[in-house]
Amino acid sequence: MLPGKHSMSVVGCSCPNLGRGSMAHLTPSEVDSYQDQGYLLRRQAIKLPDLVSVRALIMVLVDRYAGQLYQAGKISCLYEDEPFERRLALTNQQAELGASLWDLARAFDCPELFHLIRHPAILDSLESLLGPEIAWTGSYVIRLKLPRNEGTVFPWHQDSQYYGQATQHLHVVSLWMPLVKVNEGNGCLYVIPGSHNWSLLKGQRGWIIKFTPWRRWNKGGSQYGWSVRLCVTSSA
Repeated sequence: MLPGKHSMSVVGCSCPNLGRGSMAHLTPSEVDSYQDQGYLLRRQAIKLPDLVSVRALIMVLVDRYAGQLYQAGKISCLYEDEPFERRLALTNQQAELGASLWDLARAFDCPELFHLIRHPAILDSLESLLGPEIAWTGSYVIRLKLPRNEGTVFPWHQDSQYYGQATQHLHVVSLWMPLVKVNEGNGCLYVIPGSHNWSLLKGQRGWIIKFTPWRRWNKGGSQYGWSVRLCVTSSA
């Protein structure tokens, strides 16, 4: 993601065996780094057990989707023994389908998403940047990364290209939380340090909601990934 001016990112990386509440508010050095670079990486901010309900909901939706394809004769196997990271990708691959997740994303207007947004590690981090009055914009994406699939590669962009020119000077924070272990091959987030100081660049809206102002950084990779993205701002 390329943040617009005063539109920056906090990245929370979830890993197993981490104590809840192991980190609270940001340190002064973390705030300084965020303001200087335009993003902040908080490793081990949310432990894996706190993501179980979200992952479980995805698994239920994928199971329902696979069942529909199986009943329609589009797949010969339900891939029930495949892990969370791979099942939907393999299902789509056999059915020769694209990777649209819009139906799945709409299903996340639910308690699981509400509780995730209110996680102490998220709220404490945001309070250090926005103050105590925090407003969620309602913007979120449950995103799948499929191997060698252009449909799941998201191009470079500035968030204000989506929100509109009037938002380019607002302090909007985007949070990106991987639901699986991530690396350069399975859908990690790319940022350009300092790009939050750029002016709003021109971008062209393409298929559905995709902007294509720059070349794509990644042509799809060879692995699988899941992540959640949220946007918040100050309500003060």
